[in-house]
Amino acid sequence: ISEKNLLKMSIMESQNVEDILILTQIESFINEPGRPAIYYKIRVDRGNDLKWTIERRYSEFDHLNRALKRKACELPRLPRKSFFRLKKDEDLKRRMEGLDSYLKQVSARRDIFTSSEFRSFLQLDVHSPDTASLQPICLGCITHPKYGVHSFRYI
Repeated sequence: ISEKNLLKMSIMESQNVEDILILTQIESFINEPGRPAIYYKIRVDRGNDLKWTIERRYSEFDHLNRALKRKACELPRLPRKSFFRLKKDEDLKRRMEGLDSYLKQVSARRDIFTSSEFRSFLQLDVHSPDTASLQPICLGCITHPKYGVHSFRYI
């Protein structure tokens, strides 16, 4: 097999990920007395009459972002974390809009959609198990004494 054919074989593909429609929307924030933090109410819509709502804290967005940085490049920015708890509704709305924009951008990326961290964050494997098998698969590997073993980008 020629080196050119080996390169072609090494392309990573995902099984019909582009056929999966997922829409996310942060509908509101929950800032109730007695709750330890502010929660953001996220509506997830799979497009086939399958919808669910989850609540996430800013720290969970931050944790997701740090995990995705290890796997993906050029991530959108999260709104800045404040040292003190946000209290003004206008500040909370601004953060909610920033988190919503972040979530919409990462939801549109195939490399992120297949990551276990993202799927867990949106509870995709719980509510939409038909997409659980959409993990990247390796079609080949390049090993050559001249070139060594090359790493691959999962897409």
